[in-house]
Amino acid sequence: MNIVSEVFKKSFIDMTTLKSYGFIKDGDIYRYQTEIADEMDGVMEVKEDGSYRAYVYDKDMQEEYMQIDIMTQTGAYVTSIRHAFINFLFDIKDHCFKKTWFRTLQADRITSSIIDEYGDEPSFMFSKEGDKDSGVFKDPLTKKWYGIIMDIPYRKLGIDKLDKVEVINVKLEPDLIDELVKRDGYHRAYHMNKRYWITIRLDETISDDEIMSLVAMSHSFLEDGKNEWIVPANPTFFDIFAYCDTNEIISWHTIRGIKEGDIVYLYITAPIKALMYRYEVISTDNKGMDNNGRKGILLKRMKKYTEGEFTYKVLNDLGIKSIRGPRKVTDELSEALKLRS
Repeated sequence: MNIVSEVFKKSFIDMTTLKSYGFIKDGDIYRYQTEIADEMDGVMEVKEDGSYRAYVYDKDMQEEYMQIDIMTQTGAYVTSIRHAFINFLFDIKDHCFKKTWFRTLQADRITSSIIDEYGDEPSFMFSKEGDKDSGVFKDPLTKKWYGIIMDIPYRKLGIDKLDKVEVINVKLEPDLIDELVKRDGYHRAYHMNKRYWITIRLDETISDDEIMSLVAMSHSFLEDGKNEWIVPANPTFFDIFAYCDTNEIISWHTIRGIKEGDIVYLYITAPIKALMYRYEVISTDNKGMDNNGRKGILLKRMKKYTEGEFTYKVLNDLGIKSIRGPRKVTDELSEALKLRS
């Protein structure tokens, strides 16, 4: 196992972050070097094309310390250096890399669009069976699927190529499927019900916009019931507490996917970092106004929580791993919230 490739797998370097992190440019290479143990430095070198290498430099011997990638070397000293090097790499990854989910650019773009639109990250639920490449998109409340990205051989689609292609399966009306499969890039569903699901190649044959319009159709099959959402609110922008505590009905900017009757939980970001308010969506036409004349969707306050009830740590334990924007509530969190309603 190569430690560097393992740490940085499914991620790519963001060149714009290197200088602020501390990398120094030398010719066409950005280099960052720092001590990670006595007489040992961690070194990371990045070329302008985004390729990179990282290693441990033995300052005493003035050469690269090779033992860390030899997994049979398990002595206390080499283990401590290996641990320090891994911490060095993960800190760079946290600050200078962006996460990727799949092998190809289009699969990752579609994934990012789904996360932005619905707040649902792919679930790699077949990894125990050895399939680490199939990511399922599902409603966190009902657990119903509306998409799955897979990496399969072209020949599974009847295409005479030896390599593999990433695809997304979505659920559509049968008549639409019958029309789409006449076009290049669309196929009768691989490994799913061929009447209601379709396979779309993610090899740039079909545009992202067209694919996302079909993902929206697939997602619409889930939208008959009431959904629960977490929406972040930044207290540094305005006095969110004064606004929410003073007004029973507040307005909020448009949030895609939210409809009347849904439940919205306001999560107050740093420095509070806690879920604080429960609202019901009473209007989404952006014509209503709050008491201060602000237009937007209208939310009616149902409950206020204390700062200590649903902290970020509690939310994390209940399946909420990130709150970058509006996202669905997990089953675990929904049950916990019901107990405090």
